[in-house]
Order: sequence, then structure tokens, then C-alpha cells
Amino acid sequence: VESNAEYMDIEVNSAVSSENLIEKMNSFQAEGFFITDAVMLPDNAENAMASVYAADYTVQFRKGYECPLNLVTAIQDFNSATEYRITKETKKSLREIDLKEFVYILRSDIDNGNRSDGTGHLFMRLSAGSGTNIKPHLLLSSLYNKYGYELSGSVLMLTREELYSENMQPLIAAGEHFDLSVNGGC
Repeated sequence: VESNAEYMDIEVNSAVSSENLIEKMNSFQAEGFFITDAVMLPDNAENAMASVYAADYTVQFRKGYECPLNLVTAIQDFNSATEYRITKETKKSLREIDLKEFVYILRSDIDNGNRSDGTGHLFMRLSAGSGTNIKPHLLLSSLYNKYGYELSGSVLMLTREELYSENMQPLIAAGEHFDLSVNGGC
């Protein structure tokens, strides 16, 4: 699992600008980790994780584990269905849900004719809120099961691309870039 969309809330004693904060934080990061943006949140803002509503993922199948089902057909069937009922296991129980309510986008580059061998990328925007959190594995497992296959846990390579608030704005949009050195700031 990889991510291009990890958010964190931090409180700092001083910061000159978004750019300066990014530069200072990156000078102390472990190899392979980079801060890509920083904004100042309003005083009344929720913490980042409390405001998460949806997440974007790209999904690939590991080499040698190509998808056995016809993804074009499976995605078209899912997208055209009026409902798609599954049983979701929660920490405390099993719960039946309509998966269609929580999958906002499901598409593949296979749909564009780029691939015919089942090795293309899938893109999905899924509910990621505290009420109902849908993982890519759950969605793909349900598609596999519908067509008589079982999805192994080690088949997928996942990258979370973005997190969204309820109004489907990226979480970074909750704040503003800042430069306190302008106009006599600190």
C-alpha cells in the first residue's frame, strides 16, 4: 500500500510561511517521505481525519496475479446496477449494505481500450468516513465473488491518491497557504 495523500494536523510555535514550513519539515524526514504542501487551518476547523468523507485509490494487480474476470464487464455491470447489496463485516457484527451508495467512481483504463490483458489500473473513489469506510479490497472482493472468483489479500497494489471532505474538496482546501513575512507579519 502506498499513499500520495497522507494528512496530519500539527500545531507549531512559529512558522514564517507554508513554503518555509515544508522546507524545514522535509529536512528532517525519513528517506522516501516528503511533505508536499502545508496550509493554515481556521481556528474553528475540525481535525483532518474527522472531516474525511471519501478517498481516491488507484489499484493494480501484481505481476502474475492478473485479474481473472473481465473487468470491463464487471465495472459496467456495477456502474449500471441500481443497487449492489453485500454483507460487510464490522468490528462488532455483520451488516448488509448497498455498496453503490458508497462507491462514487469506479473505472479502469481497460475501459479506454488501453489494455486487454487485465493488467491495467483501476481508479475508485470510495466512502472513507467514520460512518461507512469502504476499502478497495472489499469492493474488488465483491466483484470477484459475483463472478465465482476469490480475491487473495496479496494480489493488489494500492495507492491512495487523495482524501476529500463532505463537499468533495481535497482536504488541503480546508486551509490557506500563508506567508507571515508579508506586510510586517512575524
